[in-house]
Amino acid sequence: ISLAGQDGTLAGLATRFHYVYGKALVNSVTDATADATMPKMKSLLTVCKFSFKDKATGDALPITTLEISYGGNPEIDSRAGKYPQAATVAISYLTDTKDTHASGTNITAPLTISAGGATEVYVGLLPDSSRKYNFTVANASGTYTGTAKATLTEGEYMEATGLKLTKQQ
Repeated sequence: ISLAGQDGTLAGLATRFHYVYGKALVNSVTDATADATMPKMKSLLTVCKFSFKDKATGDALPITTLEISYGGNPEIDSRAGKYPQAATVAISYLTDTKDTHASGTNITAPLTISAGGATEVYVGLLPDSSRKYNFTVANASGTYTGTAKATLTEGEYMEATGLKLTKQQ
């Protein structure tokens, strides 16, 4: 599944990046018709709503582009400064829905969201235990950076609004 190419809109996220998994059980088949039941499906990503403020002024930042990457020391963690551009989902007919998860792949660069100047963006991210994330917002006024720690839970909606970023000189 792809994570790259998100536009920061809720509509774009819902139509192109809302990956769900479910397992249907076929009860009967008659000619060309199958009768099946499917228990609850689950979302494979965390939906995040972000907005940012200039740390010095408190002003809301328009977001032309947003880059998200894993925090940490690149000398210790090869994923630091990068984020998965895609994920794989290993599925087996023996695997229960609750045991099916997305795992990041193609961890080569920050995840870039082209938001066109919006002040709030919606992004689908991979679930992860408590971790630090780097954020870089670019707009006509400059480039702003900062970090935040978060736990992202599969299928959850998370708001991280008013995150304070520092303007780069």
